[in-house]
Amino acid sequence: MAYTERKKINNKKWDEKNLKRISLAVPIDLAEKLEQYLEETGMSKNGFIVSLIREKMEALGK
Repeated sequence: MAYTERKKINNKKWDEKNLKRISLAVPIDLAEKLEQYLEETGMSKNGFIVSLIREKMEALGK
C-alpha cells in the first residue's frame, strides 16, 4: 500500500494528539552498545526504551 500524503497528514495529527517526544542524552559508548544490540535484535530504539520504561513502572506498581 502506498504511503499517501493524506496518510502522512493523518499520522501526524494522531501523533500530535497521542504522543509526547522526550530527549535522552547518554554516553557515547553506551549509545554505541545500544545501537549494536538493537541491530542484532531487530528492535527499534523507541520500542526498546518504551518496553523498559513499562517494565520498570509495572515493577514499581505504577
